[in-house]
Amino acid sequence: MTHVRDEVAAGLFGGPGEMRALCRDFDWASTPLGPVSGWSQSLRTTVDIVLACRNPMFLWWGPDLVQIYNDAYRPSLGAGGRHPRALGMRGVEFWTDIWDTIGPQIEQVMGGGGATWHEDQYLPILRNGRLEDVWWTYSYSPVHDDDGSIAGTLVVCLETTGRVRMGRGLRES
Repeated sequence: MTHVRDEVAAGLFGGPGEMRALCRDFDWASTPLGPVSGWSQSLRTTVDIVLACRNPMFLWWGPDLVQIYNDAYRPSLGAGGRHPRALGMRGVEFWTDIWDTIGPQIEQVMGGGGATWHEDQYLPILRNGRLEDVWWTYSYSPVHDDDGSIAGTLVVCLETTGRVRMGRGLRES
């Protein structure tokens, strides 16, 4: 069984990149997702897409919203311990600083209410050892499991803090 697990994980997480390496070494069996060999084809395909993408992407999967993200998303977590701690954590336990805002958005998606779109959304997050004013443009989209049920929320995002601040500065001058 270990050999099969290793082969599935090695295939899924094979290739270059910090997040692929972290995913290869991560003990997925200790999470609600369980061992990689037991993951659905939909979950494996979505994770492969997330890890291969050069745009910041983040995935919450299952009722516990277990987190997986790519190399492009990693800088969004800043320095100070949020990365790589976020990998494999439950969303509600990790995003305590913004859960009041994003929790209902995720619930909408997971509950079948469709995708969301947020442009220049102000979401101050804890990173780099302090609460930072941060703006994002992002979409939350449903991800269907093999049986057709909604099993995850895919986040495609871009931090827009610099652009928002520049626009404010221009308007003020």
